[in-house]
Amino acid sequence: AYITNPEVTAASRLEYRAPLTKKGLLVQLDMLNDAFLGLSVVALALVIWVVRLLVTDPAGVVRASMVRSAEKDKQKKTKKA
Repeated sequence: AYITNPEVTAASRLEYRAPLTKKGLLVQLDMLNDAFLGLSVVALALVIWVVRLLVTDPAGVVRASMVRSAEKDKQKKTKKA
């Protein structure tokens, strides 16, 4: 059976939207904003975790490790020069 009047049977009368990507995948901007918000929250939580780790490090293990790593990098740079 062929449809002779699709304009009558169509549910939506809106025009076709141009795709947001070249591949034709429709990415809703709300979802993209939510993704950026999620990444921002994770990044902020990571920064807070590192600061807390440095502050509550009673034995100074993390701080000493970071200083040793910085000294090794400094030595590598001076050897190359």
